[in-house]
Formats: sequence, structure tokens, C-alpha cells
Amino acid sequence: MAKQKNKKHHSKPHGGAVSYAKRAAQFRAARQAELWARQDDQRMLWLMVCAVADAFHVGPKRMRRDFFPTLQALTDELSKMIQEDGETYAFEKLRLRAEQVSGVEIRHFYDPDPAAVLKREEGNCG
Repeated sequence: MAKQKNKKHHSKPHGGAVSYAKRAAQFRAARQAELWARQDDQRMLWLMVCAVADAFHVGPKRMRRDFFPTLQALTDELSKMIQEDGETYAFEKLRLRAEQVSGVEIRHFYDPDPAAVLKREEGNCG
């Protein structure tokens, strides 16, 4: 019978290069960045609601009656598509639909640094 090795599992990274305090600080920074991203998402939704109201002269009654139920239905549809087909497929379908209804080409949707991609493209055009 083969002898089993005694494996020790540590939560500290191998080599001890990063202290627990530093890891805790990194974790806090990541959570803060996530909170800021969620706040930014919420603000963008508020901005969208205001833009729809201003552009189409939609008041609170129509927002409650038409816009928010439609937004909820689309959110439910997207969630279902994510569960059934995966995030990549669902978000690509959403991107294509957004292009269709807006008439605006949506590029670099998945790129982590879209500004850098646009800068590279501008450099290649000339």
C-alpha cells in the first residue's frame, strides 16, 4: 500500500510573500470597487429613466404602467436566457438587440479596456 503524504493547506500564499494584512486590504479594496460599480450601474439606470422621460415626454404614470413592467419582463427574460444558454450567449443577444433598437453599433462590449482598443484602431486607420 502506498504511503500517503501529509499535505498541509494554508490560506496564506506560497512563499509567504503577501501578509494577511495585505490580503485583507486587497479584499476590502475589491469589495469597495464592486460597491462603486454597483452604484455606477444604479446611476446609469437613473440616467436612462430620466432620458426616456425627457425624450418621449413620459410622466410617472406611464413609467409605472409601461416602462418598469417592460424593464422587469426583459430582465426576467435575460435571467432565463442566462440560466438556459449561458452568460456569453445571453449578453451577445442583448448586445445585438440593443444595436437593433438603437441603430448604434456597439463595439468592444466585452473588452476590459475599450478605450485602448479604440486608440489602437485609430492608430491603424491613418
